[in-house]
Amino acid sequence: MDTIAPGHHLYPGPDGAWRYSTPDERFVRVQGPHEQLESMARHLAGERSPAVSAASRDEDFATLARNLRDLGVIVTHTSETGAHNPSTPTSPTAPQTVHIDGTGPVAVAVAALLDAEPTLA
Repeated sequence: MDTIAPGHHLYPGPDGAWRYSTPDERFVRVQGPHEQLESMARHLAGERSPAVSAASRDEDFATLARNLRDLGVIVTHTSETGAHNPSTPTSPTAPQTVHIDGTGPVAVAVAALLDAEPTLA
């Protein structure tokens, strides 16, 4: 089973272009059809809808997955490694922690947007 590598993210930017980011804060634009990249992101998040399953059988989808795997963005877990539990939440709705560093107006606005307790450091 493929999943996004720890510390990596695959997402559409505000301009509509898809990117991936790495743990060392590199941001790389990914070229390809929007629908295919969206299906890839949904697949990596653990979605198993008929549309995502159909897209994952496409040859171009397999090429995209192979390229992202070669770049270290995707990791493949097998049942032998025990590294992946399908019941583990991997979707964007899984609980997340955001650390806001600072006390300026941007930090306050981000805390408000996240509906967080504004305990700023």
